[in-house]
Amino acid sequence: MASSAVQALVIEDLGTNSFQLTDGKDSRALYVVQRNPSKPHLSISRGTSVADVVGTAIIHKFSSTIDVVFGGQPLKLKRKGAFNDSHAFHHPSTTALQWKGLGGAGGFGLQDEQERTICTYDKKGGFEFPTLVQDQHMLDLIVVTGLATDEYRRRSHRNWNESLVWTLNQVGV
Repeated sequence: MASSAVQALVIEDLGTNSFQLTDGKDSRALYVVQRNPSKPHLSISRGTSVADVVGTAIIHKFSSTIDVVFGGQPLKLKRKGAFNDSHAFHHPSTTALQWKGLGGAGGFGLQDEQERTICTYDKKGGFEFPTLVQDQHMLDLIVVTGLATDEYRRRSHRNWNESLVWTLNQVGV
């Protein structure tokens, strides 16, 4: 990684259940993401071809674990506690990492074991890196795990809202 530059991956909606991530500097499409109601729930491809899949994610309805397949290898993102919003993982090519909420901002950041921020993610804006990422493998890993974490949060909020509505209907509110 080189220092001083900032790389951003910007989210652009492609319509029903798909979006792309473009380079913040020149708007080149770097990833296409397909959201599915069935498993795998997310499929992330490099470039504009959905055939070049770099990772998939399965979000479990009754578990906080996220099952990711990255580079053909299974990878589990696990919550660090019942009341913790962090999802931690370890991939053989890197140290232990965790996606952690950024407080009231609504986004979250990827941190290493020393709690240094590697990048931040906001669902309205995308990914932002304090340093230019030159390692394609690491960029793929960040994108796949970051989008899987965002999908988990999106689905868990939807499930919580559905449960609340059902409960209120049961008590006659």
